Amino acid sequence: MLTRYRSDFGALLADILSSKTKASTKLQRYCGLFENTISAGNHDRSCLCGMLAAEVLSLGDNSAISVKGFLQDNVEFLVQVLQGGKDDGSLSVRGNVEDIASLLLATLEGGLIVARPRWARADVGVIRQLLSLFVARR
Repeated sequence: MLTRYRSDFGALLADILSSKTKASTKLQRYCGLFENTISAGNHDRSCLCGMLAAEVLSLGDNSAISVKGFLQDNVEFLVQVLQGGKDDGSLSVRGNVEDIASLLLATLEGGLIVARPRWARADVGVIRQLLSLFVARR
């Protein structure tokens, strides 16, 4: 299941990367994947690998490798998008691009986790607000 999940998500990332759009649009599409997860069903869905990352130390070796690989795939994707946005001027990125990519992924994955409990307000506006911090203002 983890292999299929990673592969399917990787195909979505590849599709976004190969699009002939500005980096800001690519980042919006990526954040849209998380928005769609929050918006689906009863706001009780989350990213499989994000959830398992919390328990990675209790996973078997193959599962832990898959989860870590999924997270690394996403960081590498974000590095490419953020660097592209820095280069084309469509994203405002200050500091080390890899650190910012890791922070963005952690924020999005964490957002899915805290949106799950019924007492939490599952609000896609939070992701949109986060995205606005990266999109360059002209």
